[in-house]
Amino acid sequence: MNHPRTLRTVAFCFALLMIPVGAAQTTNDPPIVVIEEISHVQSIGVFITWNYTGIYVDETPPEVLSWELYDGWELIDHGDITQNISQSNLNAESARKTWNWQFESQMQSSSADQPCNCYLKITAIDNAGNVGIDWHARYTGGWSGPAIGDHTPLLIIDQHSSSNIVSGDISIQGSVIDGDNASEESYEIPTIQWWISNDYTVDTNCRTWTLVQGADLPWINASDFEWGDIVTHEIPVTDGATGESMGNYTRFSATFSMTLDTRGLEDGSYQLLMRAVDNSDNPSLGFCTEIRIDNTAPIALISGPINITESSSNVQFDGSASSDTYWGRQDLTFLWILDGDPSGQIVTTGKDLRTFNVSAEKSGNYTLTLTVIDDAGFSSSTTIDFVISNVAPIAGARIDGVPLRDGDSLNLVNNQQWVLDCWGSEDTTNDFDTLVCTWYLNGEAIMTGKERALKYSDIEYMSDVYTLKLVVQDDDGATDELEITFGIQGTDSDLENKESSTGTQLLAYTIAVFAAIFGIAFTLQLIYRRVTSSAPIPKWKR
Repeated sequence: MNHPRTLRTVAFCFALLMIPVGAAQTTNDPPIVVIEEISHVQSIGVFITWNYTGIYVDETPPEVLSWELYDGWELIDHGDITQNISQSNLNAESARKTWNWQFESQMQSSSADQPCNCYLKITAIDNAGNVGIDWHARYTGGWSGPAIGDHTPLLIIDQHSSSNIVSGDISIQGSVIDGDNASEESYEIPTIQWWISNDYTVDTNCRTWTLVQGADLPWINASDFEWGDIVTHEIPVTDGATGESMGNYTRFSATFSMTLDTRGLEDGSYQLLMRAVDNSDNPSLGFCTEIRIDNTAPIALISGPINITESSSNVQFDGSASSDTYWGRQDLTFLWILDGDPSGQIVTTGKDLRTFNVSAEKSGNYTLTLTVIDDAGFSSSTTIDFVISNVAPIAGARIDGVPLRDGDSLNLVNNQQWVLDCWGSEDTTNDFDTLVCTWYLNGEAIMTGKERALKYSDIEYMSDVYTLKLVVQDDDGATDELEITFGIQGTDSDLENKESSTGTQLLAYTIAVFAAIFGIAFTLQLIYRRVTSSAPIPKWKR
């Protein structure tokens, strides 16, 4: 008689879903081991031979592949099947391969007076030390006849939502099987009990669903759960010697689903333990698994400058100080939103994306928002406002390669043209290529460009003195200017001739002034003498 644990197709599909696609990829994930089918091969005397098959999925064959068979807490058989594997043709192009394994074991026939709470455990260890485990639980014996002695119920956990970080309610589905003593009393459905603990001793023994002894734990009777698919068979039992009725032997099976509320727990790692207890207070073997509780929102923090000078560099904002109170920041999702960029809103998100770079090439007012989201779905946000300030350009001009300074006066060689350029202007690297140079002659804009030719034919007879102004403007509208005076040798605008003529005129004016002053002084002297010489001659007295 076959007792398949699950459909073969389902088992394979489950394994295949967890295999990375692409032969070039490798992973360091734990291996996958699945018990596919348990079948009854033959019976010899009081012994039954059982055949067990399954699959192993990983990049390489297992270092260790072993099995253990328990009856309750008692280990009744075990073995190593590392060599009893053969590679499957499935996943030929995947990095993770599939191997089939198979073994047989003999056990004494279960009977009504010797039922078996049988648990098969398969353990696989890969070459990196990663461990994969699968369990199969089944109840044998006590089904076809009266039960003598107490039967402990069997609890099987089929599904739970505690594999990742969770918050609030945890959903659990499973099933219970029980075979009760013959009794005149009505059968009572077993009680599901649970306990959540972060005790170190419990934690060290409960890293995956495993068997635990729980006699001394403060078990809680489950209340928020529902039974389903209940099947109860009552079999009359008669005393073989007297023929008197001994009541009914009850065989019970049912599925259940339940919800545990974890909102009252602090964030952290816990162990969830469960068992079933029948009406005679006989407990099933207990199971436990690690659950990670997260009931607290993370904290979002940003560090970075708020006053930035425009440049061609990137400015980095750091969210590394963001953290979940207990779980740290490793599994946080970072969502960055930048507002104010000329190209529009910029959104970037990623796991553990702790930093965000902003180009400093465009001046303006910016707002950067960081939202951190944990695996339980809680989130928090923070915002930083910052300014990128423009740097105004500095005008710099040359004529025929000769640098100019604001306020200079110079004579140009009498050529047909002169080359003007503003390559000597200064600005930040990101703005320099976009600088606009505008040239003004005697206050009138005549041309634009970083390098232009000023032709003599265009300015001949325009003026006897020329002013040349350069205005430099960056992409933000900031400007600077430089202005000079120039003349052209051998023309009316020749500054040297003007200086010589001015000097001669000044000398003549100076001589004339001195001559006038001297003449005036001499005239005054003559007048004075005449006035003084016309006075009467004093008489001589004897």
